[in-house]
Amino acid sequence: MRLERTHRIACWWLRDVCRDSTGAGDGAAPELGTYLSPDEKRRAGTMRRKRRRSEFTAGRALARLAVAEYCGCKPQEVIIASDRNGRPLVRAPGHDCGLRIGITHSMGIAACAVAPVERLGIDVEVVRALPRLEAVARRCFGEAELRDFGDLSDAERRGRFFALWTLKEAYAKAVGIGLALGLHRVQFFFDQGAIVPAFAPELREHGRAWQFTLTRPAPDFFLALAVRKERGDEAPVHIAEGLPRCSG
Repeated sequence: MRLERTHRIACWWLRDVCRDSTGAGDGAAPELGTYLSPDEKRRAGTMRRKRRRSEFTAGRALARLAVAEYCGCKPQEVIIASDRNGRPLVRAPGHDCGLRIGITHSMGIAACAVAPVERLGIDVEVVRALPRLEAVARRCFGEAELRDFGDLSDAERRGRFFALWTLKEAYAKAVGIGLALGLHRVQFFFDQGAIVPAFAPELREHGRAWQFTLTRPAPDFFLALAVRKERGDEAPVHIAEGLPRCSG
């Protein structure tokens, strides 16, 4: 069944993508590879690390199926390219979808998002022990974030670190400049469940122009979405585990 257009931001995720359909750790399930283009298959074949190859395959398969469900076309009709900043671009000849897509993966988890917007970013991060966590935080967090960070217990800091990092990465991907952005220049705060962004003046951004979503689909990882709003309205968000069920 085709995804209802009222779900204007749609996201799907998969975990354990390095395991095939038998549960073995030899790579992504073979059926996911059937959704890749010949060029993508060649690209995957050059990747030496099995996990990297499996994550790439799962991410591209998710994206192609997601666009097919959103547009009502066949996955094989979906063309995925990149703009000059490395952001994925998508088109489906004969289908005027006007979609932006985002693809991300981390430690065996792959996710994608689609929406009819100009700016879209997605990131997933596995919560894990990180050497020199405080040093990384001092380099990538703003002053106000660091003050809040310092008030937390050691157990709480790890979760807060990855929550903030995931949001910052999603925004950086949405604007297409990645870590060159200087992650300390966009800060995030949590106010009774709401995500409140604060941008450095040189970014020329306004918090009301963006919609941020942060979720923890499982205890061990965060997923964040960054979307520049269309017409200033909050868009409904659809997040699901598994493969999109396109009708094409």
